[in-house]
Order: sequence, then C-alpha cells, then structure tokens
Amino acid sequence: MKILLVEDSATIRHAMCSYIRAAGHEPVVSESGEQSLQILENTPVDMIIMDVEMPGLDGFETTRLIREWLGEHWIPIIFVTGKSEDASLEEGIAAGGDDYLIKPISQIILNAKIRAMERITAMRNQLSKLNEELTILSQRDSLTQLYNRRTFEDKAMDIWHMSSRSRNPFTILLLDIDHFKLYNEGYGHVAGDECIKRVA
Repeated sequence: MKILLVEDSATIRHAMCSYIRAAGHEPVVSESGEQSLQILENTPVDMIIMDVEMPGLDGFETTRLIREWLGEHWIPIIFVTGKSEDASLEEGIAAGGDDYLIKPISQIILNAKIRAMERITAMRNQLSKLNEELTILSQRDSLTQLYNRRTFEDKAMDIWHMSSRSRNPFTILLLDIDHFKLYNEGYGHVAGDECIKRVA
C-alpha cells in the first residue's frame, strides 16, 4: 500500500518510514497538516497515519478536512499521539479517525494495525463491488439484460425533465415483435425466450 505519514518530528518520521518499508509498504511523507492536504490533491494513497499534535493544523482538524474532501471515498486513518486519555481518543474517532497509536511507537503494533486496516479496506472494497453488482441486477431484466420497466420509467422521467428545461425534443421508440404469441405457442417458451433475447 501507499501510506501517507503526516508527522512533524523528523526523528519519528525516519523511524516510522523504516517500519512502513519493512512491512512491505511505500511511505509518502508530509511534515504538516497543510502539506498533507496538498499531497492528497495529486497523490492517491491507501492509508494515512496522522500525528495529532502538530503546529498549524493539528491532526484532528486535518482529518476533518480530509473526510469532508474525500466524501464517500473511505481511506483508513490511524492517529499517532502522546495522549492516552479517553477524551482524546473519543475526539479522534469523532474527527474521523479509525484507530490510535500511542507514542513511543512499537513496530510490532504498527504492523498489526496496518494489517488490520488493510483487511478492513479489502472487505469494504468487496462489499462496494457487490453493492454495485446488486444495483445493476436490480435495474436489468433477467432475460434480456435490458433496463427493466422501473428503471426505464426513472430514466424516461429524467430525460423528460431535462428536455423540458433545455426545450430540446426527444424521441421514444416502441418496438413490438409481430405474431410473437403464435411463435411462442408453435415453438415453445424456450424458443420464445431465445427470440426475445435475440431481438433485444
């Protein structure tokens, strides 16, 4: 994975980068919250490790901005902090964080949290793919794979509104299969289904 490390301490940055590389991932380094926002504009990343206590934009403020900017696109964010109080942990989760690391950082614990977030990301991606497939299935007729009546009505209404706003005409074609009832009765339903599929 490409992991964005947001950390203002050069010493901790150096150690964390070596831990991330040792785990088989690529670190992308940012020294401040402001710089991390600039990096994210041009560089897609798979995970963010965010220091909480930084001058300027702190980790919580930066995370809120990142979550707002990303919208529905989810990236796991792990906070790194010297504070272990419950209130700080609660504030971090409310800001959009997914997990916490307490300084000093243990390489073993960091690797474990990265692996856990990697698994969660994989499961979310799989779920998202299944949801897309279900959406497509719910929009299509099972026999012809053309849009079903409900989807047709929704799309036709969208086109109607668009045409009304822009005052541009649109056309609807109604296609029928001549003598299909006789064909279906003569050759059977399997042949009838095949005929519908070929016409579609």
